[in-house]
Amino acid sequence: PDEVGWLLRSGKYKAGTTMTHADSSLKYYCLTLFVGEEKCTCTFGPENISVNVYPGTVIFYPLEKLTSWTLSDDQIIYQTFFC
Repeated sequence: PDEVGWLLRSGKYKAGTTMTHADSSLKYYCLTLFVGEEKCTCTFGPENISVNVYPGTVIFYPLEKLTSWTLSDDQIIYQTFFC
């Protein structure tokens, strides 16, 4: 729903693509919703933390630590960034 900030960034992202966040100078947190049809692994850098995500998984995290991540499979995501 647009009224709570969804769809700030959304789309289908390819496996192996390293995702970096939008300008986070005023955005301290990110909420990511995965809506793909398959389970996949999301690997966060620089610590290389791997998390299994499923359709409907929501991950909420501060941007100052998890600055990028890579997907093991194609995945549709919706993200919102906020202070």
